[in-house]
Amino acid sequence: MSSRTPSLYSQVLAFSASLGTFSQVPGHAQPGRHICLTPSTCFPIDKILLPLMPSTRTVSIALVVGVLAAFVQLLVRPLVIVLGVLRPVSPLNNHNCTTDAQLQGCEDMVLDERSGLLYLSCSDPSHTTHWLPYWQLFNADAVHSDSYIARYDPATARVTRLEIAGYPRDPARPFAFAFHGIDVVRSAADPAELFVYAVNHRAPPRGAARAGAGADSCVEIFRMRAGADVLTHVATVADAAVVVTPNDVVGAPDGRAFWVMNDHATRTNTLYRALELYLRLPVTFVGYCEVGVGCKVAAGGVLSGNGIARGVGGDADTFLVSSSVGGKVLSFERQADNTLNATGETVIGIALDNVSVDSEGAAWVAAFPKALALQDRAKDVSVLAPSAAFRVSSVHGAGAASGRTLQVEKMFEDDGALVTASTVSVHDVRRGLLYLHSAYSTHLTICRI
Repeated sequence: MSSRTPSLYSQVLAFSASLGTFSQVPGHAQPGRHICLTPSTCFPIDKILLPLMPSTRTVSIALVVGVLAAFVQLLVRPLVIVLGVLRPVSPLNNHNCTTDAQLQGCEDMVLDERSGLLYLSCSDPSHTTHWLPYWQLFNADAVHSDSYIARYDPATARVTRLEIAGYPRDPARPFAFAFHGIDVVRSAADPAELFVYAVNHRAPPRGAARAGAGADSCVEIFRMRAGADVLTHVATVADAAVVVTPNDVVGAPDGRAFWVMNDHATRTNTLYRALELYLRLPVTFVGYCEVGVGCKVAAGGVLSGNGIARGVGGDADTFLVSSSVGGKVLSFERQADNTLNATGETVIGIALDNVSVDSEGAAWVAAFPKALALQDRAKDVSVLAPSAAFRVSSVHGAGAASGRTLQVEKMFEDDGALVTASTVSVHDVRRGLLYLHSAYSTHLTICRI
């Protein structure tokens, strides 16, 4: 762990250890006398309340017990579970894997099913300790190179960094590109043309009121010919009310419209962002934007939204959103006005990141078995954070709406030595490969499953 000031991770672990001194066998737990964080971790109320009770004993024990029990049950216990504080790491399918160090720091990736090529948004992993809006790291002057979009050919292991043409660079900005979530979509008018949509957490221009402003985030749209090495810039879409804290994007096949998932309700308000987490406030939202028309909220009331993906084939109107702190995948159906109506949810139970959909319609979700380790990893690239990937067997909107339970399977887990803090998992059905990467990783990991 980092030698810096103790992080939230270490503080929670210390608190958990103190609770462990009071832990009881579940069968011995008595209602009204014990509080349980999990079925196997309970502690006596009097051991916790005794230091808190005034010597006069004027405060009602029943009232204090009730308030404490409600606090633990409604707020602490769900967070302890989803953040994996007490969860052991159980490695799975992490042996038949190879790595490729040509690709580093790739937060998101998309498989083009027709060509079998993988497209990735990447940057120098060390930049995440200086510039990462999700963690409110905004030291733009310490970032000395742009992010880039790369293409990976699994048949030859060839990596191509795509050139960007036609982009109006602003010399006042410390850097032009800090890519995050991306999507690659075949054109509906010309299948030989690809549209690439990329979240760009660009820095405000030097000389502007940068203090406290955070990132000047937007979504970039590019087009390219299949097999070409050049991305031609189409548009930059920025909207301070709708493209607020963009994390991931789903593009339309016309090269003009997209849906974007915002991961927080505010860019820089530290207190409010903390309340979002600890009070589990459903305040994040999906935006919809169309070039030349504008942006609007497509779906609100999302708890800690992170990744967003679209179904395939007959499920193209089904959208999936990963709720990071909620530990679940939310299902939505596209409406005629391009808003999204919630239709159901699938509980996975641990913190989640990006979601992708394979050619068979299964959803693949990157997960964090020990989510609090991410805070230390964001500050120190030598820290390892465990990774996992889950598969949800169906994304059919009607099924989700009818309340049918979808099958959830853990398909991969690692202690962080092979894959650290994986932010994305993509399944290639044709080749039987699972790709895993992370904004923090020094290599692409490819596993046969």
